[in-house]
Amino acid sequence: MTDDRDTAFNLADALADQEIQLKEKLVAARKALRFEQAEIAEWMRVDVHTIAEFERLDSNPTLSMIRNYAFMVGCLVKYDVEVTQ
Repeated sequence: MTDDRDTAFNLADALADQEIQLKEKLVAARKALRFEQAEIAEWMRVDVHTIAEFERLDSNPTLSMIRNYAFMVGCLVKYDVEVTQ
């Protein structure tokens, strides 16, 4: 039973790490382009608070928000499903 729990915890950690890396890369792309949050917000037709919230590591954005933000900063987000069991 402990092995199953360890496997589950490892998977949860890996999923969280992937999410954090995704957000960090998108924000880094915005900053590399020298875009301000307000510019992204204007282009996406959302409030700047929405962009600030999106960029927080503990936020829970929708897939469409991720896709739209990625488009604005010139990034392609790829989804890869890997069966772990």
